[in-house]
Amino acid sequence: MGLACAAVQSAAPGPKVVLVIADYLALSDLLDGPPPAIARLVAQGGVGLIAPGAANGKPVESAYVTAGAGAYCWGDEALDQAYTASETTKDEPDSAGTIFRRRTGQTRAPAVVHLEMPLLGAENEERYAVSLPGALADALYRAGSKTALFGNSDLAGVTRRRAAAIAANRTGAIALGDVSARVLRRQPFSPTGFVTDSARLASAVNAALGSADLVVADFGDTARVELGRRQLSARAYEAHRRRAMANLDDFLSRLLAGRAARATVILASIAPPLSQTGGPARLAPILIRWPGGVRGGLISATTRTPGLVSPADIAPTVLAGLGLNRPGNMIGMPITVLAGREDRVRRLDGVAAMNRELLWPVLGVLGALGIGAATVVCLAIAFGRTGAGFLGSVLRAMLVFAASPPLAMIFGTIGEAQIGPYVARLAIWMVALTAASFVAAAALSLVLGERIRRLPGGLPFLALAAATSIVIFLDACRGGQLIRFTLFNAGQFDGYRFYGVGNEYMGVWLGMALVSIVWLRELCPGWESRRAARVILLLVCFATVVAIGFPQFGANAGGAVAAVVGLGLVYASGVKRRFAARDVALLVVAGFALVAAIGLLDLAMSRGSPSHIGLTASMSAQGGYNYLLAMAARKFAMNLRLVGTPQGQVAIFGSVPFLVLWLAGVGRKVDGLVAERLAFRYGIFAALIAAAAACLFNDSGFVAGGLVFGFVVLAVIYSVLGSKPCRG
Repeated sequence: MGLACAAVQSAAPGPKVVLVIADYLALSDLLDGPPPAIARLVAQGGVGLIAPGAANGKPVESAYVTAGAGAYCWGDEALDQAYTASETTKDEPDSAGTIFRRRTGQTRAPAVVHLEMPLLGAENEERYAVSLPGALADALYRAGSKTALFGNSDLAGVTRRRAAAIAANRTGAIALGDVSARVLRRQPFSPTGFVTDSARLASAVNAALGSADLVVADFGDTARVELGRRQLSARAYEAHRRRAMANLDDFLSRLLAGRAARATVILASIAPPLSQTGGPARLAPILIRWPGGVRGGLISATTRTPGLVSPADIAPTVLAGLGLNRPGNMIGMPITVLAGREDRVRRLDGVAAMNRELLWPVLGVLGALGIGAATVVCLAIAFGRTGAGFLGSVLRAMLVFAASPPLAMIFGTIGEAQIGPYVARLAIWMVALTAASFVAAAALSLVLGERIRRLPGGLPFLALAAATSIVIFLDACRGGQLIRFTLFNAGQFDGYRFYGVGNEYMGVWLGMALVSIVWLRELCPGWESRRAARVILLLVCFATVVAIGFPQFGANAGGAVAAVVGLGLVYASGVKRRFAARDVALLVVAGFALVAAIGLLDLAMSRGSPSHIGLTASMSAQGGYNYLLAMAARKFAMNLRLVGTPQGQVAIFGSVPFLVLWLAGVGRKVDGLVAERLAFRYGIFAALIAAAAACLFNDSGFVAGGLVFGFVVLAVIYSVLGSKPCRG
């Protein structure tokens, strides 16, 4: 056949792993009436979805590098520069093997070489990647094992061989394999004029298992069809895709008839399926069949989400399948299967696809609603059109309605993951929560009697704020079982954060908690002189900080720092009725000390599966100030990118009318409201400082801080409506 290692006759002892790459598959290709060989693998293994990851390079290329490194890495088109040693490249006249020897100083060239692997490693080292490209193959070579790679995803005139990033070591060497056109066969009516030779590829992989412990097979046909979709009619595309799936099934059938029948087989789609516009439509699926495995849904300690895994988990899973321990700098974790949890994978697939479709349209409408409501109310305040009349009631209802979406999104996740029903549920919940806030306020007013006059603006907004913060707290204590499926947390499915409340809901939670405490204490004059009241407030603040920061709950380190600052200042403003810059500085230090303690505690108690907070503590200890500076630079850069996005620009420029109205008279009305309420004034000031802390100490701080600020501002202008300066 002319393929490397085809002559191997006897199988080496020990476990084996075969990793088959078939890009642009969807979960439905595996679960909804799949062809026989795929159905056989599904019946014997686990299925899941791959979150692409948060690397700053191109997402698909970065996911490939991440899969071979066991940690998030950066990648670009240079990833495709892999060749069989005898092939010539476009840029240099010599063979790829000769170029490899010239660049590395090695005397012999392996069967397959990746010429850009050393440069890719240097790029990631400059970016302070915790594990570098080629880490998987390096770990195998240290254990005396070999890797092999067969197949390619080449297009007509385009080399596309990124699977080499998984099989190559740090120098770019792959001991066995063939990625040349010899693994293809002519097929004039295919999108590129050639397809993968399934029989030849399966034979080569099974033969390589005689001496290699990890064999990667780049199937290629599904990628060729998907990337050629724009040149195909809908009918032609469907026909080509059916043929590609049939060829993939034929390859798997032949593969499982040989030595691979006793191996761990991983079928992964690193690249997600594309939408009609060319962007990712759904999450990419992964299927793992262990020898003697059971059917179910996949999970890893990296994501802590049934059905969801990370590209960084692939390398540790391969090592675990071979009975090897993962290196300490691999942050991914071995993938395992939860028997009978396939239904969770289906739901996750539907929710992720729906959230991607709705994310910006819905958030755009809700953002416009919030900014619009604040602007209209400020306009009414500036012209003195407030009070207890019909207009004042309408304006207050507008503000409560504008503040209800975060809580409505949480309840709206309960139900089918379809766009129409979800939008209807969201609207119904927003109306219901607005009405419930006013009903609860009326009921509480009867209980509180004359004391209600001490509360600036009345109870409805406070009722919504308290309910929102309590529900988020309870869900965080359950590991975010509802929050993780909301539109606000759609980034979890892209790998920006796999668990916890996320920066968006952290901002909502902290903002609403601060509003609840600052406004509620106005109902209890003299509370600061009662020990029981002070203890209760301290316990509430402590529970909120722990729930935000602890990995099993909110898992938000930056949010924990902001919460320590904000809640600490709110407590000080209530007890001492003021605070100073020194208090702010001390609380910032205390916040970082608490996060460091949480990280160390997580490392000590995690049994080898620490959260991202524990990993950060570990890497900070190893990398010192350089790692911390790199992390700070990354956070700063992310905030700059967010400000520069169209959504960020709309938020900034959309706030201009509100700011103009604030300067035109609303600010003076607020000054009148807080003039004789010193603790209340400093409480609002503390909440605004918390917003600044959230902006500084979170990855997407522009979003987190903006949400804290936004909800505090809504509460303030709500209080101005119909309120009069109050003594007491």
